[in-house]
Amino acid sequence: MKVSTLVFICIAVLVLLGGAFAYYITFVVPQESKKTTTTAGEVRTRRIVAFGDSLTYGYNLPITDSYPNQLQEKLNTLGYNYKVINVGVNGDTTANGLARVEEAFSFEPDLVLLEFGANDFLRSQSPELAQQNLDKIIKAFDDKNVKVILLNIEQNPLLPLQNRERFQQIMPDLGKKYGVPVVPSFLDGILLNTELTLEDRLHPNKAGYKKAVDENLWPVLVKQLVK
Repeated sequence: MKVSTLVFICIAVLVLLGGAFAYYITFVVPQESKKTTTTAGEVRTRRIVAFGDSLTYGYNLPITDSYPNQLQEKLNTLGYNYKVINVGVNGDTTANGLARVEEAFSFEPDLVLLEFGANDFLRSQSPELAQQNLDKIIKAFDDKNVKVILLNIEQNPLLPLQNRERFQQIMPDLGKKYGVPVVPSFLDGILLNTELTLEDRLHPNKAGYKKAVDENLWPVLVKQLVK
């Protein structure tokens, strides 16, 4: 083969390689970068931890009827990329909740729906101690920059009035202290309503929880959500 012919072939190969490289840099790399960014955005699912007692757990109901599950269905229907995790335990007091803070943290929540205090009232425990326990729980989340929404519960209207008003003021007071949203009455319009509660007229049934989520929780919660 002549030297001139060999040189021509080499030049042609270099031109083709250069063109291929230019095409890769111009078209392929940007597309791959764009695809990676989109995938990362789609995978990120924020987490809501519902942290409380039997009113969170869903006392005497199928887990699908509990308020965390009904909230999950509402979020899915409206296109919010959130996972709701039920960390409620029947019978828990504020002291029990304080002891379980690390459990709540283990789910790496972006937002916590905090509901405790009804059992403290039911057992005639000190409202001051209940407030101290809730204060510590809220501070633990606040220290780790986890958003909190406080679910205030209308205390058992079937029991004597002693300390009822004091208990019902705990969540609003702590909401002001930490600058966090408060659901004024999570069970407003539900307690004692035989169509919306179980036989005890205190724990919601499925319909009661739906009302609690749609009418009482959602107007406060939606302001904290990212779509």
